[in-house]
Formats: sequence, C-alpha cells, structure tokens
Amino acid sequence: MRIEIVIPQMGANITEGKLLRWFKKPGDGVQDLEPLYELETSKAVFEIESECAGTLVEITRESGVFKQGEVVGYMETE
Repeated sequence: MRIEIVIPQMGANITEGKLLRWFKKPGDGVQDLEPLYELETSKAVFEIESECAGTLVEITRESGVFKQGEVVGYMETE
C-alpha cells in the first residue's frame, strides 16, 4: 500500500515548517517510528518519525518551507 508522508501538525500556533534534510533516500527500508526527516519550526527542530514500516519510494520535496498537511514523499508498506 502506498502511504503519503506529510508535514505534521506541530502545535496550535505553528502552521508551517522548514524541511531541512532527509535521513533516508528512495529505496531505503524504514522501521516504524524511525526518523525520516528533520523539520524546523519557529519553536524548535524536530526529527519526524515514520508512522509505519516499509520502503521510502519517493521524495517529492527535498527541502523548503511547507504548510502542515503538505505531501513531501511516499512510502510503500506490506
């Protein structure tokens, strides 16, 4: 099953974040709760974890500022 990787909601007053870097590349296996990418907000820098195990199949956004809910990549799960 193909799963969207989205910018999560980081708090009530935070509506966007800057994607700094990916820890994985397409084709890499990913464990549940393993860090996928680093996101900077006005408050802090966070490691965003995978919500499931699978394979990172596509990165649609390498870096930049994105609003919560925007798709930045896709994973394939079993």
